Amino acid sequence: MDRARAHGVIEALDHAVRNWLTFDQLGIPYGGTLGASDYCAVGVVDRLEVETRALREGTDAELLAFHEVGDIDGYRRYLVRAYGFIAPLERSLLDTAGLERVLDLRRFGKRRLIETDLQTLGMRPLEIESIPQCMWIPWFDNAHTALGWAYVVERNMNATTNQYRHLASTLPGEAAFAATFLKAYAGGQMWQSFTDCLDGATATPDEHDRMVAGARAGYRFLRRWRDTLDGRATSGMQDVPAAEPAGVPDAAVIAADLPDHSTDDDSNAD
Repeated sequence: MDRARAHGVIEALDHAVRNWLTFDQLGIPYGGTLGASDYCAVGVVDRLEVETRALREGTDAELLAFHEVGDIDGYRRYLVRAYGFIAPLERSLLDTAGLERVLDLRRFGKRRLIETDLQTLGMRPLEIESIPQCMWIPWFDNAHTALGWAYVVERNMNATTNQYRHLASTLPGEAAFAATFLKAYAGGQMWQSFTDCLDGATATPDEHDRMVAGARAGYRFLRRWRDTLDGRATSGMQDVPAAEPAGVPDAAVIAADLPDHSTDDDSNAD
């Protein structure tokens, strides 16, 4: 796939996850934030789209990069990078009290799908266990913050259908037997059910704020994690500036106060 078509894929993804509510309609500048008067007019999914846009540049660039994958090694590297963030995030999400009341937790089994695909590609279980993981991700003390963090991964899953098509045209054997992760959200129903959950779970400005704060923190953690993998960052999250709405604790501060769960057994999370 050439870069022009790949850019078209990203534009289609952007169109798929919102109703094209323009910044002019919202009455705010590009990349801005919403005021209290906008809550009644703007749903939480649209607000998430607007307030995380500037933080998604690196993530969208990685979606573009997938369409340049042309061999097994490149595909394996993509899965390893995805696993390093998804696995610890899913452990925290599964341990969030009350989240099961608003969302079917079975969707947080993507790490198992990636493990299956990596084994099919020849990685041994011990090698998968040794994959670096983003252990800065905090535990969540409320479901709305957790849903905001989940948005970071759930939104990206919209791209996996097109990624699978690229894989099928480039590496048809691997697409047939090692793409359970890329095929998991085919059809769009999983994204629709997730956005329905977000809308149904938020009824107050405070709940909106917590969800948006979680998503913004999640994107910042993801960006720093990938910078670290690429050798562009050597520190943890302690020096990341706060970017959360007023009244919501900064996720970096929360992470500093919470125990490291890098050695926790997640066998009871499924």
